[in-house]
Amino acid sequence: MYGLILRYLPWLPIGFIVIDIISGLLLHTTGSSLGISVLYKFTVILLCLLLLSLGRTGGAQLSFLTVFITVVYGWLYSLVYGNQHIAYQVTEIFKLFSLFIIAFGLIECYKIKPFDLKAINLFFLITVSVFAINILLGLFGIGFKAYSTHGIKGFFYSGNSLSGIITILSVYVLTKANKINWKAYIVTFVFFMILALLIGTKSAILAVGIVGVAIPFRSINLRTVITIGLVSLVSLLPLLAFSGSILNSAFISRLVFMYNQGGIANLILSGRNEFLATLLPSYFENLNSAILLGLDRGISATLVHNITEMDLSDMLIFMGLPISLIYLFCFGLLFKYLKDNLTKDIFFEVSLTSFVLVLIGLISGHVLFNGVITPYWAAVLAFGFIRSVGNNENRNFNNTISIG
Repeated sequence: MYGLILRYLPWLPIGFIVIDIISGLLLHTTGSSLGISVLYKFTVILLCLLLLSLGRTGGAQLSFLTVFITVVYGWLYSLVYGNQHIAYQVTEIFKLFSLFIIAFGLIECYKIKPFDLKAINLFFLITVSVFAINILLGLFGIGFKAYSTHGIKGFFYSGNSLSGIITILSVYVLTKANKINWKAYIVTFVFFMILALLIGTKSAILAVGIVGVAIPFRSINLRTVITIGLVSLVSLLPLLAFSGSILNSAFISRLVFMYNQGGIANLILSGRNEFLATLLPSYFENLNSAILLGLDRGISATLVHNITEMDLSDMLIFMGLPISLIYLFCFGLLFKYLKDNLTKDIFFEVSLTSFVLVLIGLISGHVLFNGVITPYWAAVLAFGFIRSVGNNENRNFNNTISIG
């Protein structure tokens, strides 16, 4: 059985994008996704856990520790709040910790039996191709809108998921383009910015913009200055050329409406600051239990806004302080491990990817709790390790993670 896992697990992330599109299509057309995306990704997680059970590495220990913590948390939650919302709550926490399980599972797979890097190249090639086609088909009326008046999400269920995926893909592809020449970089940047504008979410546009500047900015020289200047110019030219249409677009109208409703904070957070204001009184009324286990979902269900749709605040409000600290501690250990084993260039890639994902998760929708984004993110972190080791067969890697 383990032989089959070692053989096929490296190829399973390639199916994420296809399964997510099929799931979104079914949900939009029939009202039910049949749970195929959840089933597929849970299978990947289960296979990773089975593989990690073979090893005694820090990654394996950390992954099983998160499973144990999730079980203990579920037991405590049921004692304090009852069983009505226990399944949903445990699932949300498991989404958080799945980042570590999938990342370390794929890393462990490579350690036990190194596999061909073609699996990684194919993952990015198919994911980028399918993602782009999914968005571009929207120009021909195929697929669904991200919002009622604008934006394209193709056959994905959530527009915010697209923001996370375009972040992951743009970092990888733009880094590749930057190694070719500035012309390739500009063309690639324009391609991703067009996709972000078509998606129509602030987070997608912001993410591609940050990535587009950050990659050449890493090495300051004349070429960098020229590239950043051209990126800025290329970004401004379409705005100037189509300024009339842009100013009258549904996207700008929505931004103006949000600003008029609540100023700059409301504009940046898309009204999520009001969601937070709705939840805080109930949180402080139940402060002791909320700090330990998070706010009872039964209480939040009675409110106008039952979540803030911002990762950090929702983690603290609904998961409690202990789970939040444990997650941040595990996140720190994972990145310490990656820093010790990745080449500087690849560590920059995964760090930039993670920084932008966390940033958009703080202000514009779930990333840490997102069952669509997290598996891609975990795969990219693991593939960063594998690319670093696989491209240099003589390079030793640090096999330990200290959790003591």
